[in-house]
Amino acid sequence: MANVYVLYTGGTFGMRPDGPAANSPLRPMELERLRKALDRQHQEAGAMSVTLDSLDPVLDSASMRPGDWLTIAGRIARHYAQYDGFVIIHGTDSLAYTASALSFLFENLAKPVVLTGAQRPMMQNGSDAPENYRTALRLAAHSAFQLPCVPEVIVAFGGKIMRGCRTRKLSASAFDGFHSPNFPLLGEVAGKIRLYPDRLLPAPTHDAPFRAENRINPNVLDIAITPALRPEQLSHMLVMDSVEGIVLRTYGAGTAPDHEAFAEALSTGLAGGKPAIAVSQCDHAMVDFDLYAVSKSLRAAGVIPGRDLTPEAALAKLMVLLPHHSGDALRERLSTSLRGEQF
Repeated sequence: MANVYVLYTGGTFGMRPDGPAANSPLRPMELERLRKALDRQHQEAGAMSVTLDSLDPVLDSASMRPGDWLTIAGRIARHYAQYDGFVIIHGTDSLAYTASALSFLFENLAKPVVLTGAQRPMMQNGSDAPENYRTALRLAAHSAFQLPCVPEVIVAFGGKIMRGCRTRKLSASAFDGFHSPNFPLLGEVAGKIRLYPDRLLPAPTHDAPFRAENRINPNVLDIAITPALRPEQLSHMLVMDSVEGIVLRTYGAGTAPDHEAFAEALSTGLAGGKPAIAVSQCDHAMVDFDLYAVSKSLRAAGVIPGRDLTPEAALAKLMVLLPHHSGDALRERLSTSLRGEQF
Protein backbone atom coordinates (compact mmCIF):
# COMPACT_ATOMS: atom_id res chain seq x y z
CA MET A 1 0.00 0.00 0.00
CA ALA A 2 1.28 3.43 -0.92
CA ASN A 3 0.66 6.26 1.53
CA VAL A 4 -0.54 9.55 0.02
CA TYR A 5 -1.06 12.89 1.75
CA VAL A 6 -3.70 15.14 0.15
CA LEU A 7 -3.91 18.82 1.05
CA TYR A 8 -7.04 20.68 0.02
CA THR A 9 -6.30 24.39 -0.20
CA GLY A 10 -9.56 25.50 -1.86
CA GLY A 11 -10.63 26.34 -5.38
CA THR A 12 -13.37 25.35 -7.80
CA PHE A 13 -12.57 21.64 -7.34
CA GLY A 14 -14.32 21.51 -3.94
CA MET A 15 -17.01 24.14 -4.38
CA ARG A 16 -20.78 23.93 -4.47
CA PRO A 17 -23.59 26.44 -5.21
CA ASP A 18 -24.31 28.83 -2.34
CA GLY A 19 -28.08 28.46 -2.71
CA PRO A 20 -30.78 26.37 -4.40
CA ALA A 21 -30.60 28.07 -7.79
CA ALA A 22 -28.39 26.49 -10.43
CA ASN A 23 -26.66 29.81 -11.06
CA SER A 24 -25.95 30.54 -7.37
CA PRO A 25 -22.38 31.73 -6.67
CA LEU A 26 -19.95 28.95 -5.80
CA ARG A 27 -18.42 28.57 -2.35
CA PRO A 28 -16.23 25.88 -0.73
CA MET A 29 -18.13 22.87 0.54
CA GLU A 30 -17.63 21.56 4.06
CA LEU A 31 -14.55 19.38 4.50
CA GLU A 32 -16.54 16.33 5.62
CA ARG A 33 -18.72 16.54 2.54
CA LEU A 34 -15.64 16.77 0.35
CA ARG A 35 -14.07 13.88 2.25
CA LYS A 36 -17.04 11.64 1.45
CA ALA A 37 -16.86 12.57 -2.23
CA LEU A 38 -13.14 11.90 -2.35
CA ASP A 39 -13.46 8.63 -0.45
CA ARG A 40 -15.32 7.19 -3.41
CA GLN A 41 -12.33 8.11 -5.58
CA HIS A 42 -9.95 6.50 -3.08
CA GLN A 43 -11.93 3.27 -3.00
CA GLU A 44 -11.98 3.05 -6.77
CA ALA A 45 -8.24 3.71 -6.95
CA GLY A 46 -7.35 1.06 -4.36
CA ALA A 47 -3.77 0.11 -3.51
CA MET A 48 -3.26 3.21 -1.41
CA SER A 49 -3.96 4.79 1.95
CA VAL A 50 -4.98 8.46 1.71
CA THR A 51 -4.85 11.12 4.40
CA LEU A 52 -6.94 14.23 3.63
CA ASP A 53 -5.97 17.52 5.23
CA SER A 54 -6.98 21.10 4.47
CA LEU A 55 -6.01 24.69 5.02
CA ASP A 56 -8.12 26.49 7.58
CA PRO A 57 -9.72 28.47 6.15
CA VAL A 58 -9.57 27.20 2.60
CA LEU A 59 -8.82 29.86 0.01
CA ASP A 60 -10.01 30.87 -3.39
CA SER A 61 -6.68 30.83 -5.16
CA ALA A 62 -7.17 34.46 -6.21
CA SER A 63 -6.61 35.22 -2.50
CA MET A 64 -3.43 33.13 -2.23
CA ARG A 65 -0.43 35.10 -0.92
CA PRO A 66 3.29 34.28 -0.58
CA GLY A 67 2.82 33.44 3.10
CA ASP A 68 0.36 30.74 2.06
CA TRP A 69 3.08 29.14 -0.06
CA LEU A 70 5.16 28.78 3.10
CA THR A 71 2.19 27.25 4.92
CA ILE A 72 1.71 24.67 2.17
CA ALA A 73 5.44 23.92 2.05
CA GLY A 74 5.47 23.52 5.81
CA ARG A 75 2.62 20.99 5.71
CA ILE A 76 4.50 18.90 3.16
CA ALA A 77 7.72 19.12 5.16
CA ARG A 78 5.97 18.09 8.39
CA HIS A 79 4.60 14.93 6.78
CA TYR A 80 7.40 14.26 4.30
CA ALA A 81 8.83 11.16 5.98
CA GLN A 82 5.45 9.48 6.43
CA TYR A 83 4.19 9.46 2.85
CA ASP A 84 5.22 8.23 -0.58
CA GLY A 85 3.75 11.20 -2.41
CA PHE A 86 1.66 14.32 -2.03
CA VAL A 87 -1.34 15.87 -3.79
CA ILE A 88 -2.28 19.53 -3.46
CA ILE A 89 -5.80 20.45 -4.58
CA HIS A 90 -5.62 24.09 -5.63
CA GLY A 91 -7.68 26.72 -7.39
CA THR A 92 -6.62 27.37 -10.97
CA ASP A 93 -6.15 31.16 -10.87
CA SER A 94 -2.81 31.12 -9.05
CA LEU A 95 -1.93 27.44 -9.32
CA ALA A 96 1.06 28.13 -11.59
CA TYR A 97 2.46 30.60 -9.04
CA THR A 98 2.15 28.10 -6.18
CA ALA A 99 3.67 25.31 -8.29
CA SER A 100 6.62 27.54 -9.15
CA ALA A 101 7.09 28.70 -5.56
CA LEU A 102 7.05 25.17 -4.15
CA SER A 103 9.58 24.09 -6.77
CA PHE A 104 12.09 26.58 -5.34
CA LEU A 105 11.08 26.20 -1.69
CA PHE A 106 11.82 22.45 -1.71
CA GLU A 107 15.42 21.27 -1.75
CA ASN A 108 16.43 17.67 -2.49
CA LEU A 109 12.85 16.63 -3.22
CA ALA A 110 12.78 12.87 -3.82
CA LYS A 111 9.01 12.34 -3.90
CA PRO A 112 6.23 13.58 -6.18
CA VAL A 113 4.34 16.71 -5.13
CA VAL A 114 1.38 16.94 -7.51
CA LEU A 115 -0.82 20.01 -7.88
CA THR A 116 -4.21 19.65 -9.47
CA GLY A 117 -7.60 21.32 -9.55
CA ALA A 118 -10.63 21.65 -11.77
CA GLN A 119 -12.51 24.02 -14.04
CA ARG A 120 -15.86 22.66 -12.80
CA PRO A 121 -16.76 21.61 -9.24
CA MET A 122 -16.38 17.95 -8.40
CA MET A 123 -20.08 17.60 -7.54
CA GLN A 124 -21.18 19.01 -10.91
CA ASN A 125 -22.08 16.70 -13.77
CA GLY A 126 -19.38 16.56 -16.38
CA SER A 127 -16.72 17.88 -14.02
CA ASP A 128 -13.05 17.45 -14.88
CA ALA A 129 -12.20 17.12 -11.17
CA PRO A 130 -12.48 13.29 -10.85
CA GLU A 131 -10.13 12.59 -13.76
CA ASN A 132 -7.59 15.19 -12.67
CA TYR A 133 -7.67 13.85 -9.12
CA ARG A 134 -7.30 10.21 -10.21
CA THR A 135 -4.24 11.13 -12.22
CA ALA A 136 -2.72 13.07 -9.31
CA LEU A 137 -3.35 10.19 -6.89
CA ARG A 138 -1.67 7.66 -9.16
CA LEU A 139 1.36 9.85 -9.67
CA ALA A 140 1.66 10.34 -5.90
CA ALA A 141 1.17 6.61 -5.23
CA HIS A 142 3.55 5.72 -8.06
CA SER A 143 4.87 2.44 -6.61
CA ALA A 144 1.35 1.00 -6.32
CA PHE A 145 0.76 1.58 -10.03
CA GLN A 146 4.19 0.58 -11.36
CA LEU A 147 4.93 4.16 -12.39
CA PRO A 148 8.30 5.90 -12.22
CA CYS A 149 8.76 8.20 -9.26
CA VAL A 150 8.67 11.85 -10.34
CA PRO A 151 10.97 13.60 -7.83
CA GLU A 152 9.72 17.13 -8.40
CA VAL A 153 6.77 19.49 -8.12
CA ILE A 154 4.41 18.79 -11.00
CA VAL A 155 1.00 19.83 -12.27
CA ALA A 156 -1.52 17.20 -13.42
CA PHE A 157 -4.38 18.80 -15.32
CA GLY A 158 -6.42 18.06 -18.42
CA GLY A 159 -4.49 14.96 -19.40
CA LYS A 160 -1.12 16.71 -19.13
CA ILE A 161 1.69 16.21 -16.64
CA MET A 162 3.90 19.32 -16.46
CA ARG A 163 6.88 20.58 -14.50
CA GLY A 164 5.51 22.96 -11.90
CA CYS A 165 7.93 25.80 -12.61
CA ARG A 166 7.25 25.55 -16.35
CA THR A 167 3.45 25.70 -16.10
CA ARG A 168 1.16 28.58 -17.11
CA LYS A 169 -2.61 28.94 -17.03
CA LEU A 170 -4.00 28.79 -20.55
CA SER A 171 -7.77 29.03 -20.17
CA ALA A 172 -10.31 30.04 -17.53
CA SER A 173 -12.87 27.50 -18.70
CA ALA A 174 -11.45 24.79 -20.98
CA PHE A 175 -10.52 21.47 -19.40
CA ASP A 176 -7.18 21.88 -21.16
CA GLY A 177 -6.53 24.71 -18.71
CA PHE A 178 -2.73 24.74 -18.43
CA HIS A 179 0.26 24.36 -20.67
CA SER A 180 4.04 24.19 -20.56
CA PRO A 181 5.05 26.56 -23.35
CA ASN A 182 8.83 26.28 -23.21
CA PHE A 183 9.41 22.71 -22.04
CA PRO A 184 7.97 19.38 -23.21
CA LEU A 185 5.33 17.60 -21.16
CA LEU A 186 6.66 15.22 -18.50
CA GLY A 187 3.82 12.86 -19.29
CA GLU A 188 0.36 12.44 -20.75
CA VAL A 189 -2.83 10.64 -19.84
CA ALA A 190 -4.86 8.79 -22.45
CA GLY A 191 -6.55 5.94 -20.64
CA LYS A 192 -3.34 5.28 -18.75
CA ILE A 193 -0.48 7.46 -17.56
CA ARG A 194 2.55 7.65 -19.79
CA LEU A 195 5.65 9.34 -18.34
CA TYR A 196 8.79 10.36 -20.20
CA PRO A 197 11.61 9.50 -17.79
CA ASP A 198 14.31 11.27 -19.81
CA ARG A 199 12.53 14.59 -19.16
CA LEU A 200 12.32 14.20 -15.38
CA LEU A 201 14.71 15.81 -12.94
CA PRO A 202 17.18 13.34 -11.43
CA ALA A 203 16.45 12.16 -7.91
CA PRO A 204 18.74 13.61 -5.23
CA THR A 205 21.43 11.39 -3.78
CA HIS A 206 20.52 9.44 -0.65
CA ASP A 207 22.82 11.55 1.52
CA ALA A 208 21.08 14.81 0.48
CA PRO A 209 18.35 15.48 3.05
CA PHE A 210 15.05 17.02 2.04
CA ARG A 211 14.27 20.45 3.42
CA ALA A 212 11.66 23.13 2.87
CA GLU A 213 12.74 26.77 2.91
CA ASN A 214 10.80 28.77 5.50
CA ARG A 215 11.66 32.28 4.34
CA ILE A 216 10.54 34.29 1.37
CA ASN A 217 10.77 37.95 0.39
CA PRO A 218 7.42 39.10 -1.04
CA ASN A 219 8.70 42.58 -1.97
CA VAL A 220 9.04 41.80 -5.68
CA LEU A 221 7.18 43.84 -8.28
CA ASP A 222 6.09 42.47 -11.65
CA ILE A 223 6.14 45.28 -14.23
CA ALA A 224 4.89 44.91 -17.79
CA ILE A 225 6.42 47.13 -20.46
CA THR A 226 3.69 48.58 -22.69
CA PRO A 227 3.60 51.45 -25.21
CA ALA A 228 1.77 53.47 -22.55
CA LEU A 229 4.35 52.99 -19.78
CA ARG A 230 5.87 56.41 -19.10
CA PRO A 231 9.46 56.77 -17.85
CA GLU A 232 8.30 58.70 -14.77
CA GLN A 233 5.91 55.87 -13.89
CA LEU A 234 8.69 53.32 -14.23
CA SER A 235 11.04 55.45 -12.16
CA HIS A 236 8.46 55.84 -9.39
CA MET A 237 7.90 52.08 -9.15
CA LEU A 238 11.59 51.19 -9.19
CA VAL A 239 12.63 53.54 -6.41
CA MET A 240 9.91 52.56 -3.93
CA ASP A 241 11.42 51.31 -0.66
CA SER A 242 8.91 48.46 -0.58
CA VAL A 243 10.29 47.08 -3.85
CA GLU A 244 13.41 44.94 -3.41
CA GLY A 245 13.34 43.04 -6.69
CA ILE A 246 11.75 43.42 -10.11
CA VAL A 247 10.41 41.06 -12.76
CA LEU A 248 10.30 43.05 -15.99
CA ARG A 249 7.97 41.71 -18.67
CA THR A 250 9.64 42.77 -21.90
CA TYR A 251 8.51 42.41 -25.47
CA GLY A 252 9.39 39.38 -27.61
CA ALA A 253 12.99 38.26 -27.18
CA GLY A 254 13.78 40.83 -24.50
CA THR A 255 13.23 44.21 -26.10
CA ALA A 256 12.27 47.52 -24.52
CA PRO A 257 11.78 51.14 -25.64
CA ASP A 258 14.87 52.69 -27.17
CA HIS A 259 14.18 56.08 -25.56
CA GLU A 260 16.72 58.05 -23.57
CA ALA A 261 14.17 58.86 -20.87
CA PHE A 262 13.26 55.19 -20.47
CA ALA A 263 16.92 54.14 -20.27
CA GLU A 264 17.59 56.83 -17.67
CA ALA A 265 14.61 55.81 -15.54
CA LEU A 266 15.72 52.20 -15.65
CA SER A 267 19.39 52.81 -14.86
CA THR A 268 18.58 55.29 -12.08
CA GLY A 269 15.99 53.02 -10.51
CA LEU A 270 18.37 50.06 -10.44
CA ALA A 271 21.51 51.99 -9.56
CA GLY A 272 21.23 51.03 -5.89
CA GLY A 273 21.64 47.36 -6.75
CA LYS A 274 18.02 46.21 -6.87
CA PRO A 275 17.92 42.98 -8.87
CA ALA A 276 15.77 42.93 -12.00
CA ILE A 277 15.15 39.96 -14.26
CA ALA A 278 13.63 40.21 -17.73
CA VAL A 279 11.08 37.72 -19.02
CA SER A 280 9.02 37.79 -22.17
CA GLN A 281 5.35 38.67 -22.50
CA CYS A 282 5.17 35.90 -25.12
CA ASP A 283 4.51 32.36 -23.96
CA HIS A 284 6.98 30.94 -26.45
CA ALA A 285 10.11 33.04 -26.23
CA MET A 286 13.76 33.21 -25.21
CA VAL A 287 15.04 36.50 -23.77
CA ASP A 288 18.38 37.30 -25.40
CA PHE A 289 19.79 40.83 -25.17
CA ASP A 290 22.20 40.14 -28.06
CA LEU A 291 19.48 39.86 -30.71
CA TYR A 292 18.26 43.45 -30.99
CA ALA A 293 19.89 46.80 -30.41
CA VAL A 294 16.84 48.06 -28.51
CA SER A 295 17.79 45.69 -25.67
CA LYS A 296 20.86 47.80 -24.88
CA SER A 297 19.14 49.87 -22.18
CA LEU A 298 18.27 46.69 -20.29
CA ARG A 299 21.82 45.36 -20.45
CA ALA A 300 23.32 48.73 -19.50
CA ALA A 301 21.08 48.96 -16.44
CA GLY A 302 22.15 45.51 -15.26
CA VAL A 303 18.89 43.70 -15.95
CA ILE A 304 19.36 39.92 -15.96
CA PRO A 305 18.06 38.11 -19.06
CA GLY A 306 15.63 35.46 -17.81
CA ARG A 307 15.89 33.39 -20.97
CA ASP A 308 12.76 31.18 -21.19
CA LEU A 309 11.54 31.61 -17.60
CA THR A 310 7.80 32.01 -17.19
CA PRO A 311 6.76 35.17 -15.34
CA GLU A 312 5.40 32.98 -12.54
CA ALA A 313 8.69 31.13 -12.13
CA ALA A 314 10.73 34.34 -12.29
CA LEU A 315 8.64 35.96 -9.56
CA ALA A 316 8.79 32.93 -7.27
CA LYS A 317 12.49 32.30 -7.87
CA LEU A 318 13.41 35.88 -7.02
CA MET A 319 11.25 35.83 -3.88
CA VAL A 320 12.87 32.62 -2.62
CA LEU A 321 16.45 33.66 -3.41
CA LEU A 322 16.34 37.23 -2.07
CA PRO A 323 16.60 36.31 1.64
CA HIS A 324 19.82 34.37 0.99
CA HIS A 325 21.72 36.02 -1.86
CA SER A 326 22.63 39.47 -3.12
CA GLY A 327 24.90 41.09 -5.70
CA ASP A 328 26.86 38.79 -8.01
CA ALA A 329 25.82 35.68 -6.09
CA LEU A 330 22.15 36.49 -6.68
CA ARG A 331 22.77 37.23 -10.36
CA GLU A 332 24.52 33.88 -10.72
CA ARG A 333 21.68 31.98 -9.08
CA LEU A 334 19.05 33.77 -11.13
CA SER A 335 20.95 32.90 -14.31
CA THR A 336 21.28 29.22 -13.38
CA SER A 337 18.62 26.55 -13.77
CA LEU A 338 17.94 25.29 -10.26
CA ARG A 339 14.81 23.16 -10.79
CA GLY A 340 14.70 22.75 -14.55
CA GLU A 341 12.92 26.11 -14.85
CA GLN A 342 15.06 27.53 -17.66
CA PHE A 343 17.49 26.57 -20.36
